[in-house]
Amino acid sequence: MTMKEKWRQIQGEGERKTRRRGLFKRRSHHHRNRLRRRYRRKYQYARRRLFLWTLHRRNRRPPPISEQDSPKPPTTLEQIHSSLLPLPPTPSILSPLIRTSNSTQLDSLSLSLSLSLSLRSIWEFLMARDLNVN
Repeated sequence: MTMKEKWRQIQGEGERKTRRRGLFKRRSHHHRNRLRRRYRRKYQYARRRLFLWTLHRRNRRPPPISEQDSPKPPTTLEQIHSSLLPLPPTPSILSPLIRTSNSTQLDSLSLSLSLSLSLRSIWEFLMARDLNVN
């Protein structure tokens, strides 16, 4: 499309005589930089607020438990087995806990219980397999 046709299209069959700048004149670098600066000023406050919030969250985390405080996990298989043995069967313990807490968010006690129970069932399965092999 030549400039003349473009010009005609903008004029709209003679009712519009003034030249629209948008299609013709390229905006200066100065203008664009000013726009960019305005945009940056508008959003830098939000960015700063977000950054401060992440810092705040990072500082709020509980400090890591040091080695001496945390109890050492059992190492040998016998110790693991003995630690898993005294647990009673699953549904009687876990069902009230699961019912009371929201289904999306199990409390840590029921989670740890279910984990240890699943470990125990895996252990029993392995033991049974070993017995069958022998």
